[in-house]
Amino acid sequence: MNVRDLNEFIEGYDHEASMSGTIQFGAFAGQQKPVYGVVEGKSLFNYLRLNRATGEREMCYHIEFRDGDSKDYVFEGRKYMQKDQPGSRRAPQEVMRDYTTLYVHVYEKGKDGALKEVGTGYLKFKTFEDLAAVGNLAGFLASFRVTGTKNPLIMAQGQMRFLAFTGQFVMQEYDPLAPEIRAAAGGGG
Repeated sequence: MNVRDLNEFIEGYDHEASMSGTIQFGAFAGQQKPVYGVVEGKSLFNYLRLNRATGEREMCYHIEFRDGDSKDYVFEGRKYMQKDQPGSRRAPQEVMRDYTTLYVHVYEKGKDGALKEVGTGYLKFKTFEDLAAVGNLAGFLASFRVTGTKNPLIMAQGQMRFLAFTGQFVMQEYDPLAPEIRAAAGGGG
């Protein structure tokens, strides 16, 4: 994922990043462990974008790719980022669940642009389940880089701005440090 301008990414409505690289499946279209190139310019990621219809934040993955037979596909993934249990002490677990669960639809894209669903599922990203997962998380966090400068102070400021943006969202939406609120039982007042 690549963000052209970090300030625009954080302050804009869509919080949009372009995507490049490859997408790999365990099995897809009769192939085992195929790897496909992502179509640059058509593949996008939106971080914590507000869904105006639901009023909730989402992370959206739109990845277009082509298989070896020149068939075009679209991978649509969505993470739903909202607190489901107000006043619960389980907010930290809910944050982790929401950040690590991606609901997916895969479509074959016809020559006319029409989409035909060919698969659904969800991906569960392991984060703290074992040492390998912790290492993957550390590598993931270390992969955030600020480019366009060699000044270490500016690079650190960029990384901190992104982390602050994420932290502010988590605190506002999930309030993981708030005590559990319990309804008073019993009579009269």
